[in-house]
Amino acid sequence: MKILIILFATIFSLSACTKKTDLDTFSFLDESDIFGGNKFAVILDKYVTSVDIPSEQGITVSQLRCGEIFPIQETRILTTSQREFWVKINDGWVLSSSLQLYKTFEKAKTASERLQQSD
Repeated sequence: MKILIILFATIFSLSACTKKTDLDTFSFLDESDIFGGNKFAVILDKYVTSVDIPSEQGITVSQLRCGEIFPIQETRILTTSQREFWVKINDGWVLSSSLQLYKTFEKAKTASERLQQSD
C-alpha cells in the first residue's frame, strides 16, 4: 500500500511540473496562413497599379494587366479605417481585391487563360 501511495505522489508531483500554456506562449497565425498558403496571383482587373509600399499613397512601380500571373513575394494586412489585404508581386504592392490567389502555377495558368478568353 505504501508503494502505491509513493507511486501516486510521484506521478502527481511530476505532472505538476509540466509546462503550462499561457498567454505568454500564445502566438497569432502568420499572415501567410491567412492567405491560405497561396503562391501565385492572377490579375483580375483590366489594369492594376502596383505601388512601392502597401498603401493607397504609394508611388507607382508598374502597371499590371488582366490575366498576368506573378509569384507572391510577401503579404501584409493593414488596418486603417478598415482591414486591407496587400500582396507583393513583381516588386510592387497590390490590393488583394484586384487579384485571385492560387496554390499552384497550373491552377493560376488555367484561370489566366479563362480570363483572357472572356476579354
